[in-house]
Amino acid sequence: MFAVNKPKQNANGGGVGRRDFLRLSLGGLTVLCFPLQGCGRDPDAIAAGPALPIVWIETGICTGCGSSLLDCYAPPVELLLGKLELGFHETLMGHYGVGAMEHLHAFVQAHAGRFALVVDGAIPVGAAAPMTTLGTDAQGIEYSAQELVTTVAASAAAIVALGACACFGGIPGSAPGTGVYVSLTETVGKKVLRIPGCPPNPLWIGTVLDQLVAGVTPDLDDLGRPKAIFGKTVHELCPRLPKFEAQSFATSPGDPSKCLLKVGCKGPIARGDCPTRAWHGRSFCIKAGHPCIACTAPGFLDARPSVDGVQVGEEGSAASPFYKEQG
Repeated sequence: MFAVNKPKQNANGGGVGRRDFLRLSLGGLTVLCFPLQGCGRDPDAIAAGPALPIVWIETGICTGCGSSLLDCYAPPVELLLGKLELGFHETLMGHYGVGAMEHLHAFVQAHAGRFALVVDGAIPVGAAAPMTTLGTDAQGIEYSAQELVTTVAASAAAIVALGACACFGGIPGSAPGTGVYVSLTETVGKKVLRIPGCPPNPLWIGTVLDQLVAGVTPDLDDLGRPKAIFGKTVHELCPRLPKFEAQSFATSPGDPSKCLLKVGCKGPIARGDCPTRAWHGRSFCIKAGHPCIACTAPGFLDARPSVDGVQVGEEGSAASPFYKEQG
């Protein structure tokens, strides 16, 4: 273990500046979580029971979804990580190379049938699978993302698709590459719990992981998304809804108060509690003056009328040019 001096206030009066945050999160959490089992766990969490084993695999990613985990404050990320036995997370772990792959296989074997698999990123399949390889084991076997995710998923108790890419193919799976990179469900052939977003709100991640720790399976919609988070549209919860009802529409992005529908806002078809569970409790796209881009929708970048055989209606038609009136 190690000691960290209490960070000084930054120039704006806040408690933790950017450099302090990076030092604490990417330094402190890496050491605290890996490789020792239970290392860094909060004493109260230890007393409450065993940690939830987690295998977190990043495939075709930008690391945004994984980084969002570190921004969670409800529950606080340091307490949340204290409830998890994070056995593999490429961005945070101290292992690398062959040692990392051997550690992953050993962890999966030791916790078979009990661990939760979290995957963020789209997955190249078939002839395209070698485009994303995630490591080599001691026998020299190289694992593509498709092979590794499929292998690990077979032993998982719960499977979580995190972010637009893992949930629906996202950016890598958009035209003209459709069918090359696919969603997690298309890869493992199983229903998964989906937390879409580009990236997902940190509180969405923290809420779901906290529920899994408690042994609670969230109530899910037809696409596998938690209803408590994605049960309503952004439009229904939007603080600018009265402006929509009054037909008071903005004529350009950045308008501080008027409804943004006529400049491309997809709030009426996008599902998520962004207006009420804002990022860091402070803001979300519309509050910042930008139209909602429906990053939680299956048609985020390419219109998709159905997902896993489920008709998604308007929500699957989210793709359209920004700053253009919907419908």
